[in-house]
Amino acid sequence: MTGFHLLNRKSLFFALSLLVSAGAFLYLRQTVSFSELSDLIRQIPVSGLALFVAFSLTMSCFRAWRYLLLLRASGYQAARLPLFLITLARNFFSDLLPARLGDLMFIYLARNRLGVSVSAASACFAWCFVFDVISLGFLIAIATIFALGSGIHPAVLLAAGLLLALACSLLLRSLPLLIRCGESVARALPRLFLRQAGRERLRQALAALGDELVKLQKGGLYWPVLVLSLGTRLGKYLTLYSLFVALVAPLGYGLADLPPAKVFFGLAAAELAASLPISGIAGFGAYEGAWSLVFQLLGYPEKVAALTGVSHHLLTQVYGYALGALAFLLLLLPWRRPGLLIEQSFGPFFYARALMLAALPLCLAALVVSHQPGLAVERVAPLGARLEASTVAPSAPPAGRLVFQRTSGLFVFDTATGTEKRLRASGHYPRWSPDGSRIAFLDGDGLWLINADGGEAKMALRQTGLRALAFVADEAILFSDGRGIKTFDPRSGRVAIVYADGDFLELDGDGARLVGTEKIFGGYRVATIEAATGVSRIVAKGCSASLSADSRLISVNGGNHRRLYLYDSKSLAPSATLAMIAGKKFDNQFFSNHPDWLASRSEGDDEGVFLHHLPSGAGFRLSVSGGCDRPDFFVVQ
Repeated sequence: MTGFHLLNRKSLFFALSLLVSAGAFLYLRQTVSFSELSDLIRQIPVSGLALFVAFSLTMSCFRAWRYLLLLRASGYQAARLPLFLITLARNFFSDLLPARLGDLMFIYLARNRLGVSVSAASACFAWCFVFDVISLGFLIAIATIFALGSGIHPAVLLAAGLLLALACSLLLRSLPLLIRCGESVARALPRLFLRQAGRERLRQALAALGDELVKLQKGGLYWPVLVLSLGTRLGKYLTLYSLFVALVAPLGYGLADLPPAKVFFGLAAAELAASLPISGIAGFGAYEGAWSLVFQLLGYPEKVAALTGVSHHLLTQVYGYALGALAFLLLLLPWRRPGLLIEQSFGPFFYARALMLAALPLCLAALVVSHQPGLAVERVAPLGARLEASTVAPSAPPAGRLVFQRTSGLFVFDTATGTEKRLRASGHYPRWSPDGSRIAFLDGDGLWLINADGGEAKMALRQTGLRALAFVADEAILFSDGRGIKTFDPRSGRVAIVYADGDFLELDGDGARLVGTEKIFGGYRVATIEAATGVSRIVAKGCSASLSADSRLISVNGGNHRRLYLYDSKSLAPSATLAMIAGKKFDNQFFSNHPDWLASRSEGDDEGVFLHHLPSGAGFRLSVSGGCDRPDFFVVQ
């Protein structure tokens, strides 16, 4: 009867695991597609994967080092290489089996491959488990402080850390006593549960485990094991964080969008879900579901949360399984059994080595970030401090003409006369020709041209799905149709493909270099494309892509639309920023034909058109009424 109930319980857990996996994947399948997942994985930079592997191996080194110290305290001189392989194999089984039952594989492998007694391996496992809880508690406390800001006094963090350390220290000291109590229970077990021989074997095993725990207590290991446990746990979450950054970096996210304290909670929640008994087959299901939910609660778009959840777990599992399986095969080779141990000590050199081990991947991370400006936290100078132009604010806008759209048509505003004229009753996305004689715009399925002074507009090209356009050199016109970027020559009528990928909603360029705002899952990003080679590079997450008249700067609208970021067009490093005047939000910024001037429109109830002097940051409102959009200013030079 007992066996029947046990079988039913196992069947129930298996059915629940299948249900969790099926439910999570049904939701994810409706949210993301295989092609999107494949595209996301293919875009991962090699440097990001290198950081992921570096942090992963560092974590395993700290974990193996901790095993080494604890086994030495029990009297075993384990060889470092097989112990490191056991650590990798343990990681493999920990991810494969539900509820982290794979952690127990350390006991099995240490016993069968290194000749360590079950009691010594079990004591080592118990200490590692307790110290993992201590380390995780410290990381949660620190992440909470950073996530909540500086409103919590540092003394609160110190007190929380001390209380957690005290509680776990009491637990460690109580373990031998708890084991002795277990011996008494084993003796008192009625014959209904265990025969006499079984009770005696259980009592002997508990007694041996108690003796090993006492050895560990007397070994002076508390602080060394705590340091290595913190290194293990920190290495684990830096491994997961580095892969997450590598996944979302091609989407335009930078480190400023991915605060470690904030991301940590999403990573920890997914790891906790994967540790549940019904987490799903090999952890798949609950991990992705918890990841998607928590990252959405943290403010990330649903598409980004779902895609990164699946891809992150898939990559970590494939990597862990491959590395763990290789380690397990190598462990089948005959390894030398551990010998007798000389006494170990923990002086300053021990802590220096631990610090050096942690510093190696961190230095590699700093090197990678410094060579990828798109990942760096943006600390840029205000306009005027970096641009080579006069910082004296002009008293009035220069002589020129502004073209923009309203729901009632296309309009031109002349700054010299202060007059406004409607060119046409319909149309959108107007752009000046390089010489200021004509205006190109979109209307329906057509790309149209009209003289600057008005007159009859003529359809130059019929094309479905038109999104954006811009004049480039030699009167050629760039346009996007949802499937990439093409160029059109009004003189010959020839259409050529420039870039056959992406959904670009904004365009600009000088012929050799193109910039555009690309619609991606999770938002928008600005990219630059070399016309000759077709090589595309991500500038940053954001919109309002345009290229300055001297081809030096690329504009990217900030996330809150109160600040425009300017990037160097060659290095893609942040160069300067422009703040909106009068505390307004602005959008659809576009460089004029003069490098010092840029047009924008304000967001909100009053959508007016503004002109900005970049070197000084001065701004002027040009439109009298609202409802304006897509401005383009032509300076009469």
